[in-house]
Amino acid sequence: MSAKYQQDLRRYHDRQVRNRSLNVGDLVLRRVMDTRGKHKFTPPWERPYIIDKVLRPGSYKLKDSDGNIFTNAWNIENLRRFYP
Repeated sequence: MSAKYQQDLRRYHDRQVRNRSLNVGDLVLRRVMDTRGKHKFTPPWERPYIIDKVLRPGSYKLKDSDGNIFTNAWNIENLRRFYP
């Protein structure tokens, strides 16, 4: 009984989860990591960045509009697609 319930629950969950992927050149917003000195009405996302390189699925290198490439990689959970 329990195994059948867990299989059904897993199947339901897998149907509801949507796959997210980003491509080189896509515009994204980056989650603000340092919230010191911010108040509760400060937006949780920073300006649009451009995907410069896909390291592996879910891991990306970003650059800003001036062309400066960031050295650290960003996980897809900290990025959100930007629609201008």
